[in-house]
Amino acid sequence: MSRLLAVLLAIWMAACGGGNTSESSSTTVPTVKVFGWVKFVETGPERYGVDFDEAQFLTGTEAAAAAAADGAESPPPNDFYIRNSDPALIRYELDPSAVVELTGEAGGGGGITMFPTTVAEWTAWTAGSGAPAGWVWYGQALLPFWLTVENGRVVEVTEQYLP
Repeated sequence: MSRLLAVLLAIWMAACGGGNTSESSSTTVPTVKVFGWVKFVETGPERYGVDFDEAQFLTGTEAAAAAAADGAESPPPNDFYIRNSDPALIRYELDPSAVVELTGEAGGGGGITMFPTTVAEWTAWTAGSGAPAGWVWYGQALLPFWLTVENGRVVEVTEQYLP
């Protein structure tokens, strides 16, 4: 009888997680890429964050259909349309080691190029401190960005060139 009770107890414990009362929370949030405007960047010794106004960057027939539905020029100029149906800000944690890529003028009138920088340099430049030649900060929220977000944390920031 005690052997049967021990077996039943072992089966019950296995079914209940082996007696371990801690919940397993190994849920992985997928990496996402979001488009919109950086409204505010917070940097500090212990906290980095981005207030972000998410939008949709549409091209081709999708852009034309969305522009027409919104009462805007369709097809849209330059074959893209930005739809911002919800101006609410989303706060993302910003990894201080995130990759930042900005648009700038290529030397010698060669058009637009992308150049890498760091979160520390980017945030200093947005505050008006020593921006490199060829890069112009047009002010908060005037040029859009793509953020790559992993588990709620921004790991890449890419400025979107608009003609």
